[in-house]
Amino acid sequence: MSLQKIAGGSGIEDGMSVQIDETVYIFETKYEDQTEYHNGHRIIANGSRCQSFNTYKKEWSTISEVPAILEESQRGKLDELLFLHSGTLFLLLFNRFEGLSLHSLWRFETQNSRFTKHSDINHQIVAPGDENTYGSHLKLVEGNQFNIPAPYFIVKLTNLEYEFVVFHLEIAIGHTVSEILKRVKSLQPVINAMDPHPVSALYYQNNIYITVAERGCGLKWKTDQIIKFDINEKTLQPIDVSTELFVLALPRFDFYYPISNQWLHFGSTTKNENGNNTIFVLKDITRSPHWIKYELPLDDVNFTDHFLTTDTSNVVTVLRKDAVYQFDINYLQ
Repeated sequence: MSLQKIAGGSGIEDGMSVQIDETVYIFETKYEDQTEYHNGHRIIANGSRCQSFNTYKKEWSTISEVPAILEESQRGKLDELLFLHSGTLFLLLFNRFEGLSLHSLWRFETQNSRFTKHSDINHQIVAPGDENTYGSHLKLVEGNQFNIPAPYFIVKLTNLEYEFVVFHLEIAIGHTVSEILKRVKSLQPVINAMDPHPVSALYYQNNIYITVAERGCGLKWKTDQIIKFDINEKTLQPIDVSTELFVLALPRFDFYYPISNQWLHFGSTTKNENGNNTIFVLKDITRSPHWIKYELPLDDVNFTDHFLTTDTSNVVTVLRKDAVYQFDINYLQ
């Protein structure tokens, strides 16, 4: 597989990124103290900087300032999730530190580099309480953004019963939220994992497929099974995977490539014996799922690296501090 360097690095080091058509956007995250909850986190809603990269022209734009959207009374209380749906970039604001509630939805205006409020949500999924401690994990379900009827999300609640909640946003009509899976009292009877934590999730043919990690001394990716959630029937089913991987570090990016029916997982900091990074691919999801590993001749992959592509592209763009690389999915080996 050929890994090609196509440009120098961005002027933004720590941030979130997304690709819209041929353009990659990276948003700087800034540290925000949260003395009421923990030591703080990094977000873009308090004001950010944005830089774009044209993957066709292989050029960086100048850095633009992105105005803050949080009011003073909201600072330190809201988290965020950046996602793409139907060609539009959205930012979901939510509170996961006191139960779990959705606050508002914002869309990014690429022409003037600012977020505009799309709608208020103000929907409580989980009430605050001792059983629902702060730190619930919210995960976007990946898939072809133009074929998914609505963006789906999985919530792993931080409580004693390991509950999962699945919901979606009806963006076309504003802000309606529907919890399609109200509660699963425990996932342990469904999948053999201790305190399962969602690693990746994929929408495909009206089902959501989920890989999880189990908690021990840390988080270990459980690759011998995946969970299938039927959206219509609202049922969970474990599916055995014929090949099991031993992975010490969890992947941070996943994409579905429909042409070859591959669910690709990137961004793990695990190296193989050659010192290269490894790409983990789940193939034939609906019939006989199995894992394949490919080598990526890229060492020292870390949490500042970004792996990006689109629903229809076979080219993956890798943003690093010092350079931008590309490789073709069809030539993985």
